[in-house]
Amino acid sequence: MTAAEARPPQSAGRRLIAVMTGTSVVSAGAASFAALWATRVLGPTPRGVMILAITTAGMVSLLGGLGTGAAFRAQLPLASPESRERLARAYAWVSVVGSLVAALVSVGVMLAAAAVITPALGGAHLLAVVSASTFVQCLTTQGLEAWFAEGHFQRGSWLTAAAAGLGMGGLMAAGAISRTPTAMIIGDLLFEAAVMLVSVTWLARERLWVFARPRPGDVRDLVRRGWPSIGVGVGIVLIFRADRYVLGAFEGAAAVTLYSTAATLAEAARTIPHQLGQVFIRQVAERGGEVSLRRTVYLALAATVATGAVVGVVGWLAIPVVFGRDLRDARDYLLLLLAAEVLFCPFFVASRGLVGGGWTRATGVIGGVGCVAAVAGYLVAVPTLGITGACIASAVTYLGLSIATVWALEVRLAERTAHDAGGAPPTLGAAVTGQTAGDAILAGPNLPAAALGDGPLSP
Repeated sequence: MTAAEARPPQSAGRRLIAVMTGTSVVSAGAASFAALWATRVLGPTPRGVMILAITTAGMVSLLGGLGTGAAFRAQLPLASPESRERLARAYAWVSVVGSLVAALVSVGVMLAAAAVITPALGGAHLLAVVSASTFVQCLTTQGLEAWFAEGHFQRGSWLTAAAAGLGMGGLMAAGAISRTPTAMIIGDLLFEAAVMLVSVTWLARERLWVFARPRPGDVRDLVRRGWPSIGVGVGIVLIFRADRYVLGAFEGAAAVTLYSTAATLAEAARTIPHQLGQVFIRQVAERGGEVSLRRTVYLALAATVATGAVVGVVGWLAIPVVFGRDLRDARDYLLLLLAAEVLFCPFFVASRGLVGGGWTRATGVIGGVGCVAAVAGYLVAVPTLGITGACIASAVTYLGLSIATVWALEVRLAERTAHDAGGAPPTLGAAVTGQTAGDAILAGPNLPAAALGDGPLSP
C-alpha cells in the first residue's frame, strides 16, 4: 500500500479522530473510576502503596522498549517489503528482551523505594506482581506503537480501550475477594495480559511482529535510532508525577489529594489534542503535502478550550457535591490547571510530529531538559506558594515544552521541505537519527539499501 492509499480522506480522518477520542475517553474513564474505587476500598496507606507500585511498573516499562517504538513508527511508512520484514524481526526481538530486562529493573526500583519510603513496597508477592506488570505494560506499549506505525489507529485504540475496561473489571473483582494492593493489581494484570496476547498474535499475523532471529546490525540500528526518544517519554511521566511528590513533602497528603483531584479533571482536556498528535505522526512520516503544523495546533487549541470550558463548569459545580467540603478548594486549582492545559496542548501535536519525522534526538533532549526544569520549578514554587505554586510551575513548564517542540518541528519541517524542493528527500537514516537536511548532505546515507526502512500510566 502506498502512502497516498493509506492516507484517509478528510471525512475518514474526522471519523478516525472521533473513534480515537471515544476510545481514549473510555480508557481514561475506566482508569479514573478504578482509581477512585481502589481509594475508597483500600484507604490512604494501602492505596499509597498501590500507587507507588503501579507508578514504578509504568515508568520502568517505558525504558524497556529503548525508544524503539518511536523509531519503528518513523521508519515503517517508508520501508521496502524486505526492510519491513527485517524491521519487524528486530522490533519484536528488542520488545521481548527489553520487557524482560525492565521487569528485573522494576524489582530493584521497588526494593530501593522500600528502603526509603515503606517496607510494604518490598513484599515478595508485590515485587513479583510489579515485575509481571512491568513486562506486560512494556509489551502492550510496543504493540500499540506497531499498530500506529502501520496506520491502524482504530485497531490500536480499541485494543487499548478493551484493556482498560477489562482491567478495571478485573481490579474490582479481585478487590471484592481480597482488599489488598497485590490482589487488585493481579486482577487488572490478568485481563491486560490477555489483551496484550491478542494484540501480539494479531500483529504476528499481519507480519508487523515477526518471531525470527534478527540480524544483529538491524537491532543495533533500531536501538541507536530510538533510544534518544526515551527522554521525552520518561521525562514527561516524571513531569506529571514529580509535583505530587514535592507537594507531599512540603504540604502533606491532604494537599496532594486536593491537587490530584483538580489535575485529574483538568487532564480530560488533553483527550483530543492527544489523538490529533497520534494521527499527525503518520502524516509527517509519510511526508504528505497536506502536513500542516499550524492548522493541527489550532485544532488542538480549539478542542482544549472547548473541553476545558465544559470541564470547568461541571467541575466547579460537582466537586463540592461529590467530594464534600474537604475538597471544595480543588475547584480553584482546577481553573488554574485548565488554563495550563491550553498552554500545553501544542506540545501533544509538535512532539509527535518530531517522532513522525524521525527526529528522536530532539524529543529526547526536550523531554530531559523539561523534566529537570519542572522539578526545579516545583522545588522553588511549592515551598512558597503551596498548591498554587504547583499549578503555576506546571503552567510555566507546559508553556516551555510547547514553545520548544513547536520551534524544533517548524525548523526541521522547513529544512526538509527546502531539501525536497532541491532534489531527492533526505536519507532515511538522517531522518531517524535526528540530523538536519544539511547534516545529511554532508554525512551521506548511513543505512544500506536493504537495511531497516525506517498510556497508560494509571494512578
